[in-house]
Amino acid sequence: MNAKDAIYLAGFFDGEGCFCIINNNGYSQLKAFVTLTDLGLLEWCRQATGLGRIYKIGSGAAHHAQQWQWHCSGAETRHLASELLPYLKLKQKQAQLAIDFPIIHRRGKPIKHPLSRLGQTVARERMRELNRKKAKGASGSSCARDCGRG
Repeated sequence: MNAKDAIYLAGFFDGEGCFCIINNNGYSQLKAFVTLTDLGLLEWCRQATGLGRIYKIGSGAAHHAQQWQWHCSGAETRHLASELLPYLKLKQKQAQLAIDFPIIHRRGKPIKHPLSRLGQTVARERMRELNRKKAKGASGSSCARDCGRG
C-alpha cells in the first residue's frame, strides 16, 4: 500500500474501524473490520490493501440501509495494523496489540499450548479494555458492539 493510501486509510480506520480479538470455540481470533453502508468505499479498502473480504450484513429494520463489512483475520490483521500504525492517532494501542498478538500455527493449525492460549487471553482482555475506553462517548459503536462480546 502506498503512503498516501495508508494515511487516508488510517484516518478512516481511526473513525470507523475496529481491531479486536474474539473468542471462537476456546481459541482467540485476531480481527479488523469496518462496517458501512457505502460498499464502494469498502471495495477501495480491499483493493488498496489487497487484504480481507467484504460481507453483506443484515440491515435490521426495513427502513435501515444495507450494511457491508470489510473484514480481515489473523495474519492479514497483523499486516494491516503494521501498515497503519505510523499514521493512526486514536487506535495506536490496539494496532500495536494486534501486531504483538501471539498467533501460533503449525501447518495451518493452531498449536494447543496453554501458554499461547494464556497470552491470547491476556491480549483479548486488554483489547476489550482499550475498545471500551474508545467507545464510551460513541453511541452504537460497532467496535464495542461486535468486539465487546468476544
